[in-house]
Amino acid sequence: MSLSAAIRDRDVAELPTRRDEAWRWTDLRALIRVLPEPSEAAKAIGEGPFDALAQSAQTIVNGQGAAPIAVAAGQAAVAALRFVSSGAGSHAVSVEISVAANGRLQLLESYESDDASVSQATLTITTGAGAVVERIVLAQDDPEAVCVSQATVTLAPTATFSQ
Repeated sequence: MSLSAAIRDRDVAELPTRRDEAWRWTDLRALIRVLPEPSEAAKAIGEGPFDALAQSAQTIVNGQGAAPIAVAAGQAAVAALRFVSSGAGSHAVSVEISVAANGRLQLLESYESDDASVSQATLTITTGAGAVVERIVLAQDDPEAVCVSQATVTLAPTATFSQ
């Protein structure tokens, strides 16, 4: 049971419920009776809330435009990762993030929607030994939107992650 599978298969029966251990506090199947149609193609969007603070910025609109983020060994980076849901569609997206040994990443992540959309963003963060990752998240969603952000973090020895 997962939101991304339900979006992919267009089947609300695949939505997680409180009976699923990982979702015990949120019953998406009770909340979402009908999944919106798939989101329309990405549209041009202005600057994000963190773009001016970052060395690199990536905007993902309606699940499109995702690219991996990588920080080389011993390097430091500030990256803005912006997820925008435009319109009342549904979509899911995955982003791979890797920080090599002794690298440092400050991830400035934002979520925005302007309508009753349903979306899931899945981040897979992997670190090398001694790496440092700091994740800062800003959510500015429409009151009728359902936005799920899920991060799986794999830490090497002596690596640290803060959120």
